[in-house]
Amino acid sequence: MRPPRNPLPPLRALLLAALAALAGWGSAATAQAGAPSDLDALQLADRTPAPAAAPARDWQGHVEAAAGQARRATWAGGGTLGTQRLSLALQLDTALAPGWRFVAANRLDLDWPAQPGKEQHALHTLQEAYASGQIDAAQTVDLGRVRAHFGVATGYNPTDVFRGGSLRSQASADPNSLKRNRQGAVMLRSRHLSEAGALTWLVSPRLSADSQPSDAPFSLDTGASNARHRALLAWSPNLGGAWTERLNVQTLLLAQEGQAPQAGLNLSALLGEATTAFAEWTGGHSRSQLAQALGTPQETHFHPRLSSGFTWTSSRRLSVTLEIAHNRAAPTATAWQALQTGAGLGSPLAYTLYRQWVSNAQELTTRRLWAVYASWPDAWAQHLDLSAMLRVNPDDHSRLHWLELRQHGERFDVALQWQHTSGTPLSDLGAAARSGVWQLSLRRWF
Repeated sequence: MRPPRNPLPPLRALLLAALAALAGWGSAATAQAGAPSDLDALQLADRTPAPAAAPARDWQGHVEAAAGQARRATWAGGGTLGTQRLSLALQLDTALAPGWRFVAANRLDLDWPAQPGKEQHALHTLQEAYASGQIDAAQTVDLGRVRAHFGVATGYNPTDVFRGGSLRSQASADPNSLKRNRQGAVMLRSRHLSEAGALTWLVSPRLSADSQPSDAPFSLDTGASNARHRALLAWSPNLGGAWTERLNVQTLLLAQEGQAPQAGLNLSALLGEATTAFAEWTGGHSRSQLAQALGTPQETHFHPRLSSGFTWTSSRRLSVTLEIAHNRAAPTATAWQALQTGAGLGSPLAYTLYRQWVSNAQELTTRRLWAVYASWPDAWAQHLDLSAMLRVNPDDHSRLHWLELRQHGERFDVALQWQHTSGTPLSDLGAAARSGVWQLSLRRWF
C-alpha cells in the first residue's frame, strides 16, 4: 500500500498530548547503548548516557514519536513545512548454544514528508543480524551483517572504512546517532586477544552487482553495504608499562576490489587529567573523489586523509572536542568553486553526482572541515543533558549548527533538537534542502 501523501495530524495531536502528560511525571528514559565498537579501547567518551541496568530478557527496544517544523532553503522554494516521524527500534541478543549467540538489530522510520533526498515515507534498516561464537578464551568469530566501527575522532572518521553506504535513514545530525543507527555489512569477522595485543581480521564479500543505495522500504540494501569485495586487518598492540594507560595505538590494512591497498592508523593519548588528544589517518593510491563520482578515468595518486584534535573535560563533566579534518582526495577550494560555478551556469549534473557520491560515502566535500562538539550530562539538573555541534567548511565558509536538550528517566526520553545551516545555495553545508529545523520528540523504552 502506498504511504499517504499528507502528514498525519493525529500523530501530532497524540505526541503533544503525551508530552503534556509526561510533564507531570518528571523523568525520561536513559538512552540505550548501541552495539559495541571494534575500538572500545580507543574510542573517546560516548556522549550517549550510560544505559540503565539491562532487563532480564533477550530483547529490548523503543518507540519514538517526533514533530517539528522545517524551513525550506531558498533554492527549494522557501517557506516552512511541518515534519512528523514515528520510529521503532528493536534489538535481540540471545543464546543459540553453549558459546554461541545470535545478535540482531533493526529500525523502522516513518517520515511525513519523506526525508530529504528520499522518495519513500517508510524506511526499514536491518542494522545487524549475525551469529557470534566464543571459540576459546581468546578468540571470537562473527558471521552475518555486522556494524564494524573503527576510528577515534568524533565527526569525520577516515579509518571507519565501513561507513560508506551505511546510512539508509537519518533522524538526527548527531554523529553518535549516525553511528548507532547505520546498517552493517555482511562479513566474517574474527577477533583474537593475547598478551601482545588485539588482532581483528574480517572479510566482506560483494553481494550485489549494483552499487547504488536502495530506497525500497524493506530492502536489505546490499548494493550499498556489500558493493565490492573487502578484507581488513587491524592490530592493537599492548604497549605495556606506563604507556598502557596513556596511549592507545591501532594499525589497519584494507584491501578492496578495484582499489590499491589502504593503510590506516588510530592514536589516542591522555595528556593530563582532563585532556585527551586523538588522530586517525589513512593513506593509499586512488583516483580523486570527483573522478570516482563521475566515473571518469584518472591516474591514481597517493591521497592521505586525517582527522585530529583533542577533548577537554571539566570537573562538572562538560566535554568539549575540537576536531580538524583534511582529505587530499577531495577538490581544492578552487576546484570546488569551479564545480559550483558550472552548476550555477546551468550544468548541474557533475555537481549533483558529486554531492550524491559524497553523501553516500560520508566523505568530506572539500579538503578541509573544522568542528566543535560539546556534551554536558546533568547540565542544570539531574538527567538533563545538553549536546551541541558546530561544523565549518573554511573552503566555502558554510556552517552547520546543531543543539539538543534531552531529559532522561526510567522509561521515557523527551528531547528538543534545533539545527541551522548557513552558506551560499551551492556551498557544502548551505546546500541543505532544509536550512532550519526544530523537532520535539518523545521516546518510550520497553
